[in-house]
Amino acid sequence: MGIQHKRRKINYKSKWIIIVIMEKIVTETLTQIREVRKNLLDIKQKQLQENILQIIAFLNKIQQAIAKYYDNNSSIQEGNLAFGIVAIKFISKYLDQLQKLAQKIHHKKYKNKYKDQIIITQAKFDTISEFFPNAFRTSQDDIFCLEKTHQRWARLESVTNRIQIAEPKALKQSWDNLFGLIAIAQAFMSKGISSQSKIVQKITVGSCMMFYGLFRKQARKQQTLFNAQATPEIVQICFNALDSQLGHMMLKVILPSIEFNEMIFIPRLANHVLSSSLYPTHDKSQTAHYLNVINKEPHLSGSKFSLSWDPGRIRVPVRVLSAFKIEKISKEKEEAKFCGCRPERPLRGAQMNKLILHVHGGGFVAMSSYSHQNYTRIWANELKIPLFSVDYRLAPQHPFPAALDDVWQVYTWLKTYAEQYLGILPEKIILVGDSAGGNLILALTIKAILMNFPLPSGLLVYYPASNLARDDQFSESLLWSLEDPLLSHNFLKICLDSYLKDTNLDKRHPLISPYYADNSIISKFPPVRIFTGNLDPLHHEALRFADKLISNGVNTKLFIYPDVYHGSLNFYARGGIKACKKTIDDGIEMFNELFNYEEPAPESATLAAIASSLSL
Repeated sequence: MGIQHKRRKINYKSKWIIIVIMEKIVTETLTQIREVRKNLLDIKQKQLQENILQIIAFLNKIQQAIAKYYDNNSSIQEGNLAFGIVAIKFISKYLDQLQKLAQKIHHKKYKNKYKDQIIITQAKFDTISEFFPNAFRTSQDDIFCLEKTHQRWARLESVTNRIQIAEPKALKQSWDNLFGLIAIAQAFMSKGISSQSKIVQKITVGSCMMFYGLFRKQARKQQTLFNAQATPEIVQICFNALDSQLGHMMLKVILPSIEFNEMIFIPRLANHVLSSSLYPTHDKSQTAHYLNVINKEPHLSGSKFSLSWDPGRIRVPVRVLSAFKIEKISKEKEEAKFCGCRPERPLRGAQMNKLILHVHGGGFVAMSSYSHQNYTRIWANELKIPLFSVDYRLAPQHPFPAALDDVWQVYTWLKTYAEQYLGILPEKIILVGDSAGGNLILALTIKAILMNFPLPSGLLVYYPASNLARDDQFSESLLWSLEDPLLSHNFLKICLDSYLKDTNLDKRHPLISPYYADNSIISKFPPVRIFTGNLDPLHHEALRFADKLISNGVNTKLFIYPDVYHGSLNFYARGGIKACKKTIDDGIEMFNELFNYEEPAPESATLAAIASSLSL
């Protein structure tokens, strides 16, 4: 799996000792950078010059970041020294790799494989040079800068559940098998994408599939090169594999059955998510979002859902999954076919006063409600509660705040109209989202708090992207993506750049990076359950957000799965990793817990009740 990294515990007796150690490490690293740069400049192959100059530029950026906190008089400037040590030790391993590669190329004739290795290394140092300076800028109050004995770690530990989903050796073998299949798929996809003709593409993909199936090491090398040269289009193709025609055919075979699976299209009746008011007019059924199509299509006017797109595609598509038929949607569908509809007898145990709002992951750029049904169907079947999964608009075609606005429109509509049009009285709504979807449900909750709109009853957040700012916080787990075969560093950057297309955006805005929401907002959150694997590049973000929730008195539980990577929900399926079913089952347990959760009475009310009982 390449280089593995663990957080190094900094436990020094005084700042003076840290400075001495820092000076030694800094001196060695700066010397190492100079030597690597010299070896790179000695390489004369013209085919590599452009890439080498780029790598040297990244090395200079790293050197400048170090120099900012370390001057020529060997004195340490203000900054986060402990995190600086961690970051410098981290990059030294990659400097060693680059040094060996430069020496190898310098002493041998040019080969194509060296070009590929240089391209991969260039992409890694691009990422390192971007994230490295954050180590010195990270607040010293950050939880990862505190000793493990600190009370914040103790509080976090008190709500943490560590769950080993399988025996470590067997689990590692399962991941390796999955990584091998993903490498083969991306390797032959990379060859097909490079071909212009569709006929040539099919022939190329077919032959490459056979080749890479036989030679898996070559597949892994090609995958790494492919990821290093990724573009937004490539990321979408890779992440949307399950939403392709072939992917849909495969999912039909492996998905669990479900009684009710329908698409409905919900009108935009709330004001835009960035508006400071909830509704732009007094008449909720005719608002600014929707007026431009009402006159053209009178039958679409008003607040009711439809079963098909409107001409301007203004509505938001939502997949409804349920273990029983939802009579009002079924009746609407039958009436659309000009025939009657026999009322359905509700399933025994069906709960029509609760619902789940699901927001899928996919880096804001890919995937859909369809590709996440391997687990959403299980939740709907087991809980016997209708699940609504939003097909929000995707970046880069629709950057922030398009996706959040879609989710906001669906949530406000369900709260306001679910009883009238669906026959579901949503006394309790629980939000669930994974990865990018986790970001969106956290931002949605913040928006509801800001608008004084009814809050969800709870949140289940799987490996969330809670901080998209990337400018003042160092997460060593993010740099694990340099070797991650599932969530590569280049894919991560492309996803963020695609979603935050406007470079003038304040990336610390709480609707973009929920982690930066004010404590007065966070303290109003409903109960939250956070799930993360300890090998996930977003692992540290999950822990940071859990720490912030706990520090603000929010009912929080944290589930950490050792030896588990990003995207675990999606990997439970035939041919996937059976042990990942545990992450789905834990979700079921937490849904039940939160649906049955009753907010404790305020302390003043409790005291009043005691006083009243005593007076009797």
